[in-house]
Amino acid sequence: MKRVEVVYTSLLKRAVKTAWLALDEMEITWTPIRHTWRLNERNYGGLQGLLKGECVEKHGLKQVQKWRRGYSDRPPPWSDDMLRETVDRRYASAKRAAAAAAVDTAEPSSFPPRSESLRDCTERTLPFLYDELQPAMNEAVARAREVADASESDYEVPTVLVVASENVLRGLVMHLEGLTEEEIPLIDVPYAVPLVYQLDSSLRPIPTPWAEAPCKAGWYLGDPAKVAAVQAEIKADLPPAAEGEDSCLVPVKEDGKAAEWKC
Repeated sequence: MKRVEVVYTSLLKRAVKTAWLALDEMEITWTPIRHTWRLNERNYGGLQGLLKGECVEKHGLKQVQKWRRGYSDRPPPWSDDMLRETVDRRYASAKRAAAAAAVDTAEPSSFPPRSESLRDCTERTLPFLYDELQPAMNEAVARAREVADASESDYEVPTVLVVASENVLRGLVMHLEGLTEEEIPLIDVPYAVPLVYQLDSSLRPIPTPWAEAPCKAGWYLGDPAKVAAVQAEIKADLPPAAEGEDSCLVPVKEDGKAAEWKC
């Protein structure tokens, strides 16, 4: 890849640094970078800062699985102290926008959310997809066509890069792939591995044989063995169910992947 039209990332420093490193590696550091809080990682509320094993000891494996992998379960909310410690001046514009929207709709401000399910996280990400990302992609396609027509050269497909955290990407994958609430808990987006989507002229994902089920269009750009190792590491974040302990995941099959979510 020699050209990226624009990079979108969150306001979290780990995502910002990842964007810098990616552009530096490709020697295209002049590429525009746009930041939005809508790409911030999902807010785990009162669970923030706790080890997953500690959460399991306190709340039980099945409940932690629902919070971590499920779609609709919302963890306990931030306390006032956690809110003050976490939300700083980088979120000033988001707070102003939420306050203005609250005046227009006569509803309480929705920013910052004190806790989010994956559903909540996805719903606050979709305005970025529709209002910012897709218009930018349409503009990039139009520019590429103009260049190709003017120079009578081959059309160069534009590339847009989104750098975000796992749950934001899981929500976007669910939306792009049309996955169900039972399928999305089985999706493990490996960190530091590009997830590639090719889109048609209507910006719809193009199916590919490289996608891992239940996905049909997106595929990971990297050594399959390394991708599988990272996914296994993500799965191992939670301790396995003890004998007789209730769990959201069915027993693991021979291929090493859980095939069903039963919460």
